[in-house]
Amino acid sequence: MTATNRPSLNTQIVKGVLRLLLPLLTIAYGTQAAEVLEPGFNPPTAPRIAIIIDDIGYHYEHGKRSINLPGAVTLAVIPFTPNATRLANLAHKQGKELMLHAPMSNINGTPMEPGALTEDMNRETFISRLRESIDSVPHIQGLNNHMGSLLTQQAPAMSWLMGELKAQQLYFVDSRTSANSVAWQSARNQALPTLKRDIFLDHERNEIFIEQQFQRLLRIATSQGQAVGIGHPYPETLAYLTKAIPELKLVNIELVSISALMTNSNPEPPQQPAPMPLYLAPQDYENPLPLFPYRHLGTAARINLLAE
Repeated sequence: MTATNRPSLNTQIVKGVLRLLLPLLTIAYGTQAAEVLEPGFNPPTAPRIAIIIDDIGYHYEHGKRSINLPGAVTLAVIPFTPNATRLANLAHKQGKELMLHAPMSNINGTPMEPGALTEDMNRETFISRLRESIDSVPHIQGLNNHMGSLLTQQAPAMSWLMGELKAQQLYFVDSRTSANSVAWQSARNQALPTLKRDIFLDHERNEIFIEQQFQRLLRIATSQGQAVGIGHPYPETLAYLTKAIPELKLVNIELVSISALMTNSNPEPPQQPAPMPLYLAPQDYENPLPLFPYRHLGTAARINLLAE
């Protein structure tokens, strides 16, 4: 570049400042902001979240509402439930990703569905039961645990599980129902594509709490680049997500399927055991300020947020 066409120092400074402001400019003006700044300049990849709706299969209408949620929501279907196959086929037809929501034994002794995996099974029985469950739900691409606070602490059972999932080319998501779960680490040890749940959205079924949890999910994604949230087909959850998901574009956060989020995971066995974050019990959850003002909360909420 010659001296005559080299950008001036002032121009370089201005462009540097604009690049720092690019996330806000993108929210306001879209991707054109990057092109105006400098043709060919590619802005950083937007933070991404995946949302799993668990417990699909019992209630048909709630299942349909879950399938009709906007965007790439992933659905986790409990095997052998009355509407499991019907809803799985409908979800697949509408382009939604499906997982098996596999019942596993829990520390509270809560009764489990048919097909449950338990800590007292030998390997042959365990694998046979697992295959029956996998075969019962069409179109699945992975599996997460339904309950499982006891079984996910059992290293031998988790090793059997991950070996079979790898053989069937299915991924695993640890719902993290126990702080002592070894499931995610077991999956990594076998080079199986795997993720962990970051946030439960709705263990309190009211809009204020669900919004607080959703905001926490967005904050984690903004900080770490991606995050996984789990909700349920409750009317309160579905109503909230129906309004909130379309507004993710306001903060340049992308909703993707679980398998899409796997592209940023590291399936290779680690040289040393990866650190496990502490599980936050419900009473320990924080109540952070909203990341951005949802339109459906009204003008007063937006003004209060922007003033803080």
